[in-house]
Amino acid sequence: MKNLLIGCVFKLIVINCTVSTYAQIIEIITYEETQNEDYCAGFGSPKEIKAYKSKDGSILKIGSPLIIGKPSTSYGKFSYIESGMMSMGDINMGENILIEKIQAFRPKVKNPTLLITVKAIIPQRNYSKNRNIWDYEKAIMLGEIINPNATMTRAEAIKKLKESKDLLDLGMISKEKYDSMKAVLAPLITGNN
Repeated sequence: MKNLLIGCVFKLIVINCTVSTYAQIIEIITYEETQNEDYCAGFGSPKEIKAYKSKDGSILKIGSPLIIGKPSTSYGKFSYIESGMMSMGDINMGENILIEKIQAFRPKVKNPTLLITVKAIIPQRNYSKNRNIWDYEKAIMLGEIINPNATMTRAEAIKKLKESKDLLDLGMISKEKYDSMKAVLAPLITGNN
């Protein structure tokens, strides 16, 4: 009975993304730290995070924008996003949301790594409508969430530069515009950023 009660309380804390006033607040945590077994060993209850440096190098903070992407299941449901207490709910693709809270927690005692969860709100609505993202990295990987401030990958930079070159060859952009884009993209491609 005691284990059942503890499980219910833990589930309630995670679903509502609330943190006790006694909880430790972490200034910044990186994706690499969430994957480090020694670092994660000290995590029991969820910890509030002020900033998170994701796997792609982008920084998430309170107030950072995100965009709802596409459902990841074949039957049109989101795997890692919930609307308030209900899975899926009235979640709309393309919906702009703002990060309200970031937490790190260790979902299972045997799991050596941490999950990053995000509670977000829809700023253009007159009432609070939460979007709970249960595993930020998986939601990003599956395209359920889009980070408009994400760092461009090397492959994306190459694609963008090739596209710019095609536009230059077609006379759609100036040589100056192309050179400007090349100067920005070259460090991402060569790794000298």
